[in-house]
Amino acid sequence: MGHKSLYYSLDENPMIDNEGDLSFNLSTPQASLDLGLIFENAQGMFTQTLEPRAYYLYRAYEEHDALFNVGGNDGLDVNFDTSERTFSYSQLYRDSRFIGGDRLDDADQVTLGLTSRWQNNQTGRDLFDVSVGQIFHFRDRNVSLAGGTGEDETVENSEFAGELNVALSERTHFYGNAIYDTTSRRINRGSAGVHYGSDDYRKLFNISYAYLRDLNPPTETGIASRDIDQVDLSFVYPVARQWTVMGRANYDFQNSQELESFFGFEYNDCCYRFRILARRWLDSNIANLVVDQDAQYDQGIFFEVHFKGLGGSGAKVNSILNDGIFGYETREQSLH
Repeated sequence: MGHKSLYYSLDENPMIDNEGDLSFNLSTPQASLDLGLIFENAQGMFTQTLEPRAYYLYRAYEEHDALFNVGGNDGLDVNFDTSERTFSYSQLYRDSRFIGGDRLDDADQVTLGLTSRWQNNQTGRDLFDVSVGQIFHFRDRNVSLAGGTGEDETVENSEFAGELNVALSERTHFYGNAIYDTTSRRINRGSAGVHYGSDDYRKLFNISYAYLRDLNPPTETGIASRDIDQVDLSFVYPVARQWTVMGRANYDFQNSQELESFFGFEYNDCCYRFRILARRWLDSNIANLVVDQDAQYDQGIFFEVHFKGLGGSGAKVNSILNDGIFGYETREQSLH
């Protein structure tokens, strides 16, 4: 059980009617209950589990009118950092459907889920696990980002979510997830991939595929489809004692275009480290506005020099690698 509240004291703004109240607060009580059971069946070297889970969430509705059209019909909606989460398996057991702190979403729902695992009795390591679940709503949701109630807020139950993890070896893992719409009887979103990381994380390899069906396709001509049908390949590989190469290729089959690619190398000595990347990526801000495909891309050379014990420059390189290569951040932590 708990209580959530928001308080705003807004500065004056030309788009806000100064005669309006610029200070207001919202608050609402909430409660949740998480229940689960674990049934085990030992079979020689392996143990299989069956784990049903029920998660109930309640949060009372608090009117959000004070956050919309602040200062009148031509005013602003108060939303500094909040967006709605894309529904996934992990959303089944979260206590909010929003990311950010500008909405107190109402809820009266229960999630029913089931997980099954296969574990190695000698190592205790999961070899295989599969999980499925769905949210059932007892009433409509009234809180939204822009005010009013949308179609998604009136459905009685969520899409059906599932995920799968398989240990192909001690260092290689396969994962997959899918979102199935029980109304249209089709898969709206899904992804799958293989990740490999050596014991010391000096070697990394990833290949993944992602699919998303755009439920509200654009009607304007000339606008690229917002469906996702992409493959992503990335790697880090040492070619000598102090030299490592790394790269990524991300391609969109739906629109037949490259999204991002980079290739680079790293030299790591006792006293300093040098990294350089050649990168080409799609500029999403102008991709649908220009006809020339080459003009849709940005490209550049990025480098970093790090003197150990003194610091360095080139934080952008680290950001590109962390975002583009799964496991790279863990590699950095383990090596430094």
